[in-house]
Amino acid sequence: MSDAVNHPEHYTDGKIEVIDFIEDKKLNYHRGNAVKYICRAGKKDPAKEIEDLQKAVWYINREIQRLEAQKQRDAREAELRAVGVTFADDLRRPVRVPEGVQS
Repeated sequence: MSDAVNHPEHYTDGKIEVIDFIEDKKLNYHRGNAVKYICRAGKKDPAKEIEDLQKAVWYINREIQRLEAQKQRDAREAELRAVGVTFADDLRRPVRVPEGVQS
């Protein structure tokens, strides 16, 4: 008998459920949803197979955007640290003041 809430058929057609794979791999929200949509593509509603795959692509693109934004933030933070700028999370560490700047 199918359990649409705890064990929906479109997630339980293999040896393990999709949620178990996502949790075992410790995938974040975007990656987990991409895997979910790939695994269920066309199984919940065969007429929506392409839509499911498009949703997976959307989540992958969102994750790429998140990673690119984080990379830019990290690079900018590294540039600022290189010239002696400190951040709130660094206040318990000694602050280096660049030469020529009055403290």
